[in-house]
Amino acid sequence: MIDRKKFDDTFQYFDKEVLLKIIDIFEQELPGRLEKIRKNIREKDYETLAFNAHSLKSAAGTFMAGEPGELAGKMEELASRESGQDLQDLFEKLKPAAEELLIELIKIRQEL
Repeated sequence: MIDRKKFDDTFQYFDKEVLLKIIDIFEQELPGRLEKIRKNIREKDYETLAFNAHSLKSAAGTFMAGEPGELAGKMEELASRESGQDLQDLFEKLKPAAEELLIELIKIRQEL
């Protein structure tokens, strides 16, 4: 999931403590982000959903993780068009992809 070469190239100049902090923030925020997205879908709050999906897309992009970023991007696009169609299905794919990203980040953190 994480393109490790791009990840390493991007973060090679970062102080180890900074990278650890970025990973820690993602770990702390992910459950809340996913819950907000689930709630936005349930309540058909498309404006807030677009914002929250964009936020998750950006976070995934930071770590060079294609799948969760792509899924969040599709969700953002649908929400921007106020189309509820396929949002729940996208969420059912996004949630495990984002959780897998977190697992990979935890492994990277242990390597540092």
